[in-house]
Amino acid sequence: MCDPPIQLEVVEDSVEALYWLSQNTRDKNPMPKLILLDLKLPKLSGLAVLRRLRMDPATVDLPIIVFSEVCEQPDVLLSYQVGANSFVPKPKTIEQYRDLLADLAAYWLQPRKEA
Repeated sequence: MCDPPIQLEVVEDSVEALYWLSQNTRDKNPMPKLILLDLKLPKLSGLAVLRRLRMDPATVDLPIIVFSEVCEQPDVLLSYQVGANSFVPKPKTIEQYRDLLADLAAYWLQPRKEA
């Protein structure tokens, strides 16, 4: 369980993801605090989506975590070059997804204590 709870938005493909984000911007809704982006998406690749997000002022600074079932070195390196904040293996079970979301929320979304 995550504290605070995570509101997860899931979209079916890359075009729907870009549309959803552009609607948020247009409607002045809050942007997500973290994006988990599958590298192998239908329609546009995850890298194409990542490029577009990094060129958009509304999403340029959002933490974007790329994940994939196959973690090949060229994909990992290219993801970082295009602007990913992290690259993780794609979870295989719902429990692994839950654990990954909890870990990502703890790292990316919790306020940092001043040293």
